[in-house]
Amino acid sequence: MKNNQIRFKFTKTGEFKYLSHLDITRFIIRAMERAQINLEYSQGFNPKPRLSFSHPTPLGVESVAEYGDAALSERMDPEDFKIKLNSQLKPQLEVQQSKAITRKIGSLMADIGIVLYRFQLKLPESGCSLEEILNNDIQDVDDIGKTLYELAIEPVHDNLYLLNLYGYVKIFKKKNNAIFKYNYFYDYFTGIAEKYNVNIYSVVKQEMFIADEGKLLLPMEVI
Repeated sequence: MKNNQIRFKFTKTGEFKYLSHLDITRFIIRAMERAQINLEYSQGFNPKPRLSFSHPTPLGVESVAEYGDAALSERMDPEDFKIKLNSQLKPQLEVQQSKAITRKIGSLMADIGIVLYRFQLKLPESGCSLEEILNNDIQDVDDIGKTLYELAIEPVHDNLYLLNLYGYVKIFKKKNNAIFKYNYFYDYFTGIAEKYNVNIYSVVKQEMFIADEGKLLLPMEVI
């Protein structure tokens, strides 16, 4: 295996959250060209850069966990890759980590199985607890419950909470699960939030994971 493949993790925040997956791909390719990072290209009549990404983030959602795999035509230190690419990117689209791929692995889209969205919620002074809302109105709803790997609550202060939603992005035969659809869930959840006077302050795509024998591994940990 050539030692000229790099996996990198980057953000998509601010106004960039409104760019499509295709727009982000084009933006990064152009930034690489300006930074003189030379990508490998496929063979044939319509050669394409060997650059692939993790699952798209829904439009309008900020993300601090976007991943890409780049095959380069020459060897480059991963830290140099990060510095050069960041020099041509806006702070809202910033490479946080980069690491050489040193063994044969699957694609990001094929390997990643779980996505984590973090909701910041404000509950009313009195009423149902967040646990009751999640159990009765979300996890017990079959077409939503099957899409969820886990829901975890973190109290912050007063009535402010973080809801960590782990959703499936691929089918696991042993789990009898379904694919998590963010827009469908969000539309449903906003109705539930309105019912119980819960304010949704923000939503961020926080991380993505590869599920391996019951463990959740970061994409940077498996290369």
